[in-house]
Amino acid sequence: MMQGKSSIVNNFGIQETTKHTRWLFSMLGIWFLISKDPLTLQQKLFSIMMLIFCQSIYLIVLIPGLHYCILSSEDIKMKIAYAGPTGYTLSCFLKIYAIIFSRNEIKKCIELMEYKWQEIDNERDNKIMVRNTKQGIQTTIICGMLMYIGAVLYEMAMPFVPENIVAITSNSTRRSLMHPVSRVLFDSRSSPAYELLYCSHIILGVFVCTASVLACNLGAMFVSHLCAQIQIIISRIENLIDTNNEKNSSLQTQIKVIIDFHNKAINFTNHIEEVLSNICLIEMIASCALICLDEYYCILVSIIFYKFKTSVFSHIIHSIKLNRLGEIMN
Repeated sequence: MMQGKSSIVNNFGIQETTKHTRWLFSMLGIWFLISKDPLTLQQKLFSIMMLIFCQSIYLIVLIPGLHYCILSSEDIKMKIAYAGPTGYTLSCFLKIYAIIFSRNEIKKCIELMEYKWQEIDNERDNKIMVRNTKQGIQTTIICGMLMYIGAVLYEMAMPFVPENIVAITSNSTRRSLMHPVSRVLFDSRSSPAYELLYCSHIILGVFVCTASVLACNLGAMFVSHLCAQIQIIISRIENLIDTNNEKNSSLQTQIKVIIDFHNKAINFTNHIEEVLSNICLIEMIASCALICLDEYYCILVSIIFYKFKTSVFSHIIHSIKLNRLGEIMN
């Protein structure tokens, strides 16, 4: 009876641990590269179609964007204004390929996690695993809410904000897009090209957010599982100290189990490093560049605001002088 109950709990834990990971991988069309379970023909076709669609949206936006920022003869200020969105999109595009490149390590980590869930044979260890799993899930949910609500709404609203960074830089009131489009290809200001590009940019925003949330999910899932393993080791050491009056052979067996558990945790850490190293490298480079661009955008907006405030103040002073001059003449 106890064995059956433990099995039910463990199966629940395995499903809950990888649930959001499956969703995110499926949205990008790459779950079939990770899943160890055989997929049906329909599932494989759906994944391949999603992968092609996702990559097509990325390339439709990235190729014109990079051409505009690197090869076009536009003003350097406009290039910098568009460099932020284009650079972040490029970083998420590279994250997807970093994840695909590490697919074998990811698969290995998931297999080790499932094996650890199946190894649970007492309620204490199960509570530790469930508690840390919930923390990892909560981290993924919070990251997803912030990314999808904030970023996608920004993608939708930015072209309609009159004082966005592109409009300020170009000093123009014409409708703009979140990402640049080279005029060599077509005129993005005319219909229906503008509407199609606007919709593609929103869809791209969903895929960009998914890539970012997936990277966060992998880190949260693996690290929370590793934390659970460390806490279980600590718990077993404490239990070993409390039961030090037992037979010497029993103590040796428990110590051997703890050492083996610790070695497996270290091995799992090595796999995590292999998975997250490339993703973290991309994230570090992109974050450094985006922080610099954000500083530039803030300085640009503050300068324009200062000029506007100075102009308004000068206009007010000039109006006061004219009023006083009129009073004197009267």
